[in-house]
Amino acid sequence: MNLIEAIYEHGVFKPIGNPMLAEGQRVRIVSTPFPTQLLNITEDEERIEKRIRLLDEWMADESGYDEETWPEIKTALNRERDNVSARRLFDE
Repeated sequence: MNLIEAIYEHGVFKPIGNPMLAEGQRVRIVSTPFPTQLLNITEDEERIEKRIRLLDEWMADESGYDEETWPEIKTALNRERDNVSARRLFDE
């Protein structure tokens, strides 16, 4: 039996780290709340961990959305900087 830590978000258990399971392998989950207060984790550290997990999800995204929208974002940021006579953020 292996211990796999996970977070429950949006109706799905998401493992923290590599669960070392075969793709499609079924598992039984026994829920035990993680004792963050025993680890002396502050609210700031918890928020940081949530942001790290979110960034990990974004980095794993292969939909192409970021590649498609990034040029539009750069153009909009430069336009706003031009409007306030500030240096452009990106050279084109």
